[in-house]
Amino acid sequence: MIMYIRQGEEKMGFRKKQILGFGIIFVFLLIITVVDLISMNRMKKNMSEIVQDRYVKVKNANEIQWLFTSSDKGIIDSLNNDSAANIKENRNTIDNNAKEIQATINQLTKMVNKNEAGNILLEIQSKFDSYTATEQTIFEKLSNKEPISNSLLTEYKQESTSLTDNIKRFKSFQEKQMGQAMENADHLEQSMLQLLFISFVIVLLLLVVIGYWIISS
Repeated sequence: MIMYIRQGEEKMGFRKKQILGFGIIFVFLLIITVVDLISMNRMKKNMSEIVQDRYVKVKNANEIQWLFTSSDKGIIDSLNNDSAANIKENRNTIDNNAKEIQATINQLTKMVNKNEAGNILLEIQSKFDSYTATEQTIFEKLSNKEPISNSLLTEYKQESTSLTDNIKRFKSFQEKQMGQAMENADHLEQSMLQLLFISFVIVLLLLVVIGYWIISS
């Protein structure tokens, strides 16, 4: 058997061995290139998810929180200063904030791709509707110079706290997902570097082995 292999090698010309040897290296490099391109595409997808998806959602959650805080301050200011001009100014500001908050919630609802995030948004929408209704009730009473009952103020505070907590939940969930995406990207980068190093070593070994095989014939 060994003699047959040696005879086959002897019949194979120097140029044929060159072609075969470098052909093997070329195929191996082609496989490495394909694997690297697939890995780079996955990394690009992860980075796109971080920048275009998760970051935007966190940013929108921050905007909702800021607008809601602004509205909260307007309510408190109106309770402390119930002049008609102050009430009107704060009410206009709060109405504009409410429109922006609703628009942002609608935008997020179209963007979410996780059930948990969707459920939190439904909670935010429900709490926001209740909060807005209570808000309007308070302003109606302030505008009509009617007394604000303790039960109404308690309801307002509870709804405000609940809405704030749900906004924080949504933001934390998106930050967690963003962190996971960044971690996946880091692992993928490390795997790519390891693959490149191993591939480099294998290519060097192939060059040595094939070179020796060609020269020794």
